[in-house]
Amino acid sequence: MNNQTKGIKPFTFLINRSDALGDNILSLPFADAIKKEFPQSRVLWITRANNLPMFQKNPWVDAVWGWDSKLSGHKNLWSLLGFLEN
Repeated sequence: MNNQTKGIKPFTFLINRSDALGDNILSLPFADAIKKEFPQSRVLWITRANNLPMFQKNPWVDAVWGWDSKLSGHKNLWSLLGFLEN
C-alpha cells in the first residue's frame, strides 16, 4: 500500500462520463490511477447505456450505471439513486 494512503478510510469515487465512447475510453486511465493510489476505494462510473459493454470486466471500475435516453428523466433518476445506494 502506498505510504500516503495508510490509515485513510476507503473512498468511493463517482466518475460521470455521460458522453461519447471515445471520451469514456480516454478517461479510463483516471480510474486506474485512483485504484493505484487508493486500492481499497470503490470507483463508480456513470455513462450512456450504449457504452456499458466497454466496462464489463474492467478491473478499474467496480460498478457502472448507464443513462438510458429512452427512459424519462424521473425513471433514470430513480434508477441512478438505487445504483448509488448500493
